[in-house]
Amino acid sequence: MEPALPAMIRDMGDTSGSSNVVKHLNRGRRAILHEHANSIGELIGSWYTFSPALTASKATRGFPHPDCGRLLCPAMYNWDDMS
Repeated sequence: MEPALPAMIRDMGDTSGSSNVVKHLNRGRRAILHEHANSIGELIGSWYTFSPALTASKATRGFPHPDCGRLLCPAMYNWDDMS
């Protein structure tokens, strides 16, 4: 995506240049993942009406919650089949 990137890495030196680029890419990737995870988590409650309503307790969210569990269940499994 960045045509000049190989030349920039060569100019920095193969070993230190590529590790420096990797360090910066990973830092950006982690920041974006954190930002998206937080913003999506806050918006899901406005997109879907959960029954019973979601609580602040993490112990009652996710798979323990009937609606959340159904949404998180992989499509290849039947949430209603307890086996």
